[in-house]
Order: sequence, then C-alpha cells, then structure tokens
Amino acid sequence: MADLLVAALTKRPLPHALEHLYLTDPIAELGRIDGIMCSGGVGEYVYGRESRDFGDIGRRLGQAIRRRIDAGALPWPLLSAGECIRATALGASEYSVQLSGNTSYISKPGVLLPRRNLQVLQPDFACEDEIDPAKLARAIRAHFTAFDLIEGEGEVALALRWQGVPSYARIAAFAHGIRHGLATTIERKKPI
Repeated sequence: MADLLVAALTKRPLPHALEHLYLTDPIAELGRIDGIMCSGGVGEYVYGRESRDFGDIGRRLGQAIRRRIDAGALPWPLLSAGECIRATALGASEYSVQLSGNTSYISKPGVLLPRRNLQVLQPDFACEDEIDPAKLARAIRAHFTAFDLIEGEGEVALALRWQGVPSYARIAAFAHGIRHGLATTIERKKPI
C-alpha cells in the first residue's frame, strides 16, 4: 500500500493499476511541491508520535510510509504537521459529508438544513446489472448493525456507489431497496 501511495504521487501518467483506486478524478499534474505532510492516525505513526497498535493497518502503513520517505522514495521533504486529528482519513470521512445541490433534493431547506456531524454509512453493496432491492435492504440493515446503530433512531447519511446505466428499472429497484432498508426512518418521517 505504501508503494502504491508513492507511485500515485510520483508517476505521471498514472499507472493503469492505480486509476481505479481514486474516489475522484486523479490530479493530472501536481505542479510545484515544496514538501509533504501526513495526517490522520497514519500520520501519527509517520511522525513517530504513536507507537501503540490499535489492531488496524495504521501502524504498519505509517511506518512503511516513513521508511519510504527516509529512503528518498518521494522527492519532497517531510514537513512537520501540527496536528494529525488522530483518525484515519477514512474514519474522519465517516463523520463528515457535504451535500451538493446538484445531486440532492431538499423538500424543506429551512427545516432540513443545515445538517452537521452526520455519520456516513457506506454499505457493502455493488450495483449489478439487475439490482436486487432485498439484497440492498439487507446490506443497509447489516451496516447499521455493524456500527451498533439502530435504524430510525439517529440521523445518518447513506453513501452508495452507483455503477452502470441509470435505467428506470435499476433506479426503481435501487429506491425500493433503500425504502426497505430504511423502513423505520421513513415510518418516523425522518429525512433521507
């Protein structure tokens, strides 16, 4: 993973094997860089501020990144970071979401917005050619269970990845799966 990070930062054009790892469009050219900083829980290990193992990949990844930096794998100096927020970037993103007007419908903006500090749940669900609403609903409910949350009690943001053609049949099946996966939320007239 550390080698992939180094390649993602230093190789242009981006190797084909790395393109699918990006959640957004890759940055074509990085331009002039004076130095790099690391953040999150992994950053704590890169800077040597943490030595405990929390049972995830943070310690191993942070130490692997630091070894590569020390070996000169990156052409920029490591700059000091004041704080690293002590959570992985993924962990931090699970508690942050920004809504876009281009992809959202807000029925009552003055009542429903702003929404802050929503936990983001991203169920393990792949949009197949034919979307199975029951399978999507199970994935949503299983994700609530995995995070010790009770569906319908608190507010969360649900993040799902869409792949493929947005045909009516697929969108309808997708919506039915969400409706059944968030049945209590809908019953209690909470926003989705």
